[in-house]
Amino acid sequence: SYPHLFLGGTDPEKKAIKLAKKHLSHGDYLVGNGMNMENILSNSYDIVISHCVIIYLKNMSQVSDFCNEIIRIAKPGARIMITSMIDEKGEHLGTGNIRISKTWWKKSLNNVTVDNIITIGDLEGCEHQKDRYVVYLTKNI
Repeated sequence: SYPHLFLGGTDPEKKAIKLAKKHLSHGDYLVGNGMNMENILSNSYDIVISHCVIIYLKNMSQVSDFCNEIIRIAKPGARIMITSMIDEKGEHLGTGNIRISKTWWKKSLNNVTVDNIITIGDLEGCEHQKDRYVVYLTKNI
């Protein structure tokens, strides 16, 4: 339906990749964890979305590495969207429980501009998710 559209995805679950290939045929989907996407060329994507990924990393060093990899594959000027969890004190780390202060993004990432941060719990119907947010970045040109 959209021959000019090319999608790509990485997921550690083979079932997720199989499902993506079945329903989103205009793309390249790989089993992997996203920490090293060396098979994806730098500056390849206009939009990069990471939903519910970084909360499963083990520490902030991995979060930085993962974000740098996402930034690497994004084209200059590309939009990047990442979901995360809030912890203003930065005390909760560990697989499945990484929480990142909203101030971390501006202080810790290079080559991107933080465009907006939206607390998901502030959206109507999502009040139960006060500890989750979305950060929108643009890769610098």
